[in-house]
Amino acid sequence: MNLLVVIVVHLLALAAALPTLPAGCPSIVSRDEWGARSSRQITRRNPLSPFLMVHHGGIRSYCTTKEACSRIIRSYQDLHMDDRGWDDIGYSFLIGEDGNIYEGRGWDRIGAHAIKYNTNSIGVCFVGDFTDRLPKDVALQAFYKLVSCSTADHSRRCITTENKLISFLFQVVPCFCGACWGPLVKIPPRPGHALEEAVSLWLEVGNLAPLEHAVLNGYGQLLEGRTSRLPKVNVFLKKVPRYQGRIARVHEAAATGDLTTLAMILEKPELATSRDDAGSTPVQKAMLANHIAIVRYLLHKSPRCLSATDRMGRTPLHYAAALDGVTQGGGDTSGFSWYQFLVDEGAPEDVEDLLGRAPIFYQEFCEELLLHSKGSPESESPCAVLSRCSSASEKEDKNQLSFQVTIRIGEFDSD
Repeated sequence: MNLLVVIVVHLLALAAALPTLPAGCPSIVSRDEWGARSSRQITRRNPLSPFLMVHHGGIRSYCTTKEACSRIIRSYQDLHMDDRGWDDIGYSFLIGEDGNIYEGRGWDRIGAHAIKYNTNSIGVCFVGDFTDRLPKDVALQAFYKLVSCSTADHSRRCITTENKLISFLFQVVPCFCGACWGPLVKIPPRPGHALEEAVSLWLEVGNLAPLEHAVLNGYGQLLEGRTSRLPKVNVFLKKVPRYQGRIARVHEAAATGDLTTLAMILEKPELATSRDDAGSTPVQKAMLANHIAIVRYLLHKSPRCLSATDRMGRTPLHYAAALDGVTQGGGDTSGFSWYQFLVDEGAPEDVEDLLGRAPIFYQEFCEELLLHSKGSPESESPCAVLSRCSSASEKEDKNQLSFQVTIRIGEFDSD
C-alpha cells in the first residue's frame, strides 16, 4: 500500500516557531546503535535543502526507552524495505519519546518520505501515532534542537535561510490528520475539525485509500451525506454503508464467538484490525468474552492484530494482562494465561499506551483499563466484563474448535 499524504500545510517561517536554543547539534543515536540493516543503495543529495518535512509513524506503538524505540524503528525499516521495496528506512531522522534522535538516512542522503520533495528536504518522523495528541515534551525539545542545528551555520547545515516548514502528516500505515500538530509549529489548533477537514480534502482530490482507512478505524460517520465532484469517489461513498455493516458483523461475530460467520465475512485481512466507533478491535472483544478460538483465527488472518490498538493505544497484550489479573485474583486454576498466549504468538511486551504504561502494569491494576461501551456514557473495566462473560464462554462450541484446528493445519501445510 502506497504511503499517503494526509494533509499538506504551508506554515509560518520556522525561525519564528522555534524557541531559543544553544548553538550546536544534539547527540544522535547512530544506525549501528539502533541496529539498522545495511542500505541496498545510497544516493547523495545537495546538503542545502529548502524544506523540512515533519511526519509521524502512524502506528500506535510508543517508546520511552532507547531499547524500545530501536525496536520500533527497526520495524519501520523492515516495513519500508520489505513491504515497500525501498532501499532503506525512508526518513532522515526519527525522534522517540525517550528524547533521543535516531539517524535514518541522515543529512546528505535522498530520503523516501515525501513525493516530489525527497531530493530537497529533510524528513523527520516522530515514533508513534500522534493523531490525537502531541508528542511528549522531551520529544518536542529534541525536535526543536534538531531543527535549530539544521538551520544554524554549521558545516552540515541542511535548511536554507528561507526556513520554510512544510508539515506533512504522513503515514507508515494508515492514519489520520490530527489537530495536535498545530501547537508544534505555533499555529492555533482547531480541535475536532482536523479529521473532518482532511476528509474534505480526500473527497476533493479523490484519495480513496485514506477514506477507506477512516471507515476501517471507526470514522465512517464522517462520510455520511457527503458527495464529491469525482464519479469514482461517489461510487465509493455509496459502498460505505455496506462496508460499515460488514465491519459491524465482524465485531459482533468476534464478541459472540461465532467463528463460522467470522470466517465467511472476513475476506479482507484489514477487517481483522478494524475498529468500531468506540475504538475497540475484534481481538479485544473476543478476549473480553474469552473466545480463544476467535482470537487464534484473527491472528491467523492478520498477525497485525497483535499490535492493533484501541484509542488509548492499548494493544491486546494490555488487555491480556488485565484479564490475567482478574482470573488470578479470583483463584482461577485453569492454567491458561492470555498474556503468555499472546507473548508466545509474538506480541511485544514493551509497547506503552498513551498513558505511558506497558502491558504488565494492568495485571495488578486491571480496573484502570477501561473499555468504552458504544452508546453508553459510562466505562466498564475488563474486571467487570470478564465476571459477566467468562462463565458463559468457558466452553466454546465443538464445531468452532474443530474449525480452528482445520485453520491451523492449513496454515502449517502452506509453509
